Amino acid sequence: MKSKKMIMNSLKKIEYILEKILKLDRDPRRQSELIAGLPKQEIIDTFANHKLLPPDLLIQIYEKYNGILWLNPFFSFLSLESAFELYNAYRDIKKDCNDFAWESTWFPIFDQNADIQICINLENLSLITVDLECDSTEVIANHYEDYLDALVEVFEMGSYILQPYDSIELDELVWDELREKYKI
Repeated sequence: MKSKKMIMNSLKKIEYILEKILKLDRDPRRQSELIAGLPKQEIIDTFANHKLLPPDLLIQIYEKYNGILWLNPFFSFLSLESAFELYNAYRDIKKDCNDFAWESTWFPIFDQNADIQICINLENLSLITVDLECDSTEVIANHYEDYLDALVEVFEMGSYILQPYDSIELDELVWDELREKYKI
């Protein structure tokens, strides 16, 4: 029998993971906040104004949610406006400091504690972390689908716990196995 992830498209995988997160018994002060989506043309125009072409997945996500606060404590899916504010800041840093390892095809989609962002490469759909404090970048998945598949599997297996302060922690051994399996 095929697992759920084998028959889900990318948006369904994201919705599945989000559903699991939203069902956790979290403190009401730290519940995820879903921000209503944007019209498709507005999303396309916003990217076009920056001379960027978004992948279909980003358009679909931003149509549904224009940001999700508190996916995990201090970890959020960026609103389109916030993402472009960061994108423009990265671009300005790159102009001033050519050694900055960011590439103009890397679009920030997640923020972790305001110092690490996860970007999607708009050309090859890989995922990259950008850490401004440590002046480092790291490819964390060669394709976002691999990362989604690993997350779906960890949630299917129930290999996560809710820590104090509502932090979701993945089982480290299981996550390491899935990282190896999906090469992330």
